[in-house]
Amino acid sequence: MRLLVLLYPPSWRERYGDELEAVLEDRPPGPFEVSDLLLGALDAHLHLSGLGHRSQHRKGIPMSLRLAGSAAALGGGLWALFFTMVGAEYADVGPDTGFAWIVVVLVAGVALLTGLAGLSAIQFRAHSRSIWIAVLLPAAGIGIVLVGLMTLIPAGGAASEGTLPALVLYTGLCLTLIGSAVFAGVTVSTRAMSRIAGAAIVVGVLPTLAGLLAFLTAVWVVVGGVVFGLGWVGLGIDAIRRDRSPVSADPAIA
Repeated sequence: MRLLVLLYPPSWRERYGDELEAVLEDRPPGPFEVSDLLLGALDAHLHLSGLGHRSQHRKGIPMSLRLAGSAAALGGGLWALFFTMVGAEYADVGPDTGFAWIVVVLVAGVALLTGLAGLSAIQFRAHSRSIWIAVLLPAAGIGIVLVGLMTLIPAGGAASEGTLPALVLYTGLCLTLIGSAVFAGVTVSTRAMSRIAGAAIVVGVLPTLAGLLAFLTAVWVVVGGVVFGLGWVGLGIDAIRRDRSPVSADPAIA
């Protein structure tokens, strides 16, 4: 929590630091609030000349269910597209995707993390530990995937099975899938959002993980991955439909 405050410029901390530290000590932040504070720190560095006027309104960028749901739906759609591309390559049909799948995975990962951070505010207070796991695992997974993708650029985007880049990618994907399953499981149990969409994510994760770990054939990876992506699309659409007002972080933080 102290580190979050130190990310802000000295002039900002001198004026608002004590207040923010008191709020964080009284109410530890969840993934949504941490994301909001990180964006606020970036904004403070970029708008030092208008610091006072800007900070009277907000120390970050407003996040709504509509924005979080849109990001989740976009990420889910791109994950479904990625696994469809995997299926096409497995069946040896369609053109060579080259670098296209790398772009799809990167955008899908960022969108999914954005959606997770925004939607986590709905359930964090009742399930803080599970929600942190649900966000941190995909965050680590996407970071690992990024490392793996960087090693593929010299090879023209090709990942041979059994090679180190492929193993790195599989590890990142597995962490992303597990974290998503945790979040979906909490969603199903609390009924905070669509239970059908949450169940679809869990159902899609199981065969995809089993396929990546070589317990099932590659066909199950494709089928499970598409169901996983569509589950996130459904969850995102449900969040958009429920949008009424900005997701509430603590007023003193927001």
